[in-house]
This record gives sequence, structure tokens and C-alpha cells, in this order.
Amino acid sequence: MVGAEIHMRIQSIGSLTSAAASAAVTTQSAGLLAGETVPVLVASPTGAFVGTASLQTSVDGTTWTNAGPSLTTAGVQLVALPLSNFVRLNCSAFTSGSIAATAFNDLS
Repeated sequence: MVGAEIHMRIQSIGSLTSAAASAAVTTQSAGLLAGETVPVLVASPTGAFVGTASLQTSVDGTTWTNAGPSLTTAGVQLVALPLSNFVRLNCSAFTSGSIAATAFNDLS
């Protein structure tokens, strides 16, 4: 399509440097919709992550369920994440490095 513009919303889900959970992102306030599936890039920006990190979703912001594969070493994963009302990045084990997750949403 010539001249078509694509608008994309980029939403940071979290960036962690310890065994912790990032703050919950409310999907609606982030411009995302519960029920849709969005691509999420999970990566170790410094290339030195050693731990176990997982994307998690929740209906109520209290009870969390892992969504997609866990990242256990440095690298990059693109995950198709089915959204619920809340999403976060959780690091359940940590040795070193950092890990980050970013969601992408097509607004066109």
C-alpha cells in the first residue's frame, strides 16, 4: 500500500536487575486490550542475564499466571502474549545482568 502510515504503540512492561516482579501494567491504560495477542520482546540488554524471567498475566492484579516461555540465559525472545487485564515481567531466580520486556501494538 503506497502512502499508508503505520502507527505503533510501544509499551515497556518492565526492566529488572534482581529477583523481583516489575510493577503491573494495566493493559487498558497502556493502550492495549485484554483479549488481544501482542508481540512482546524479552531481552537481556547488556547480554549478561543469568536467571529465570517470565511474562505473567492476571485478571485481578493479585493472582498471576506465566504466559509464554521463560528466559533463563542472555538472549532475545519474541513472544506472542495473549493479554489479560494486567501484565508484568517476573524474575523468580537471579544471578546477574538485567532483563527487559517491551510490548508492541499496531494502532493503524
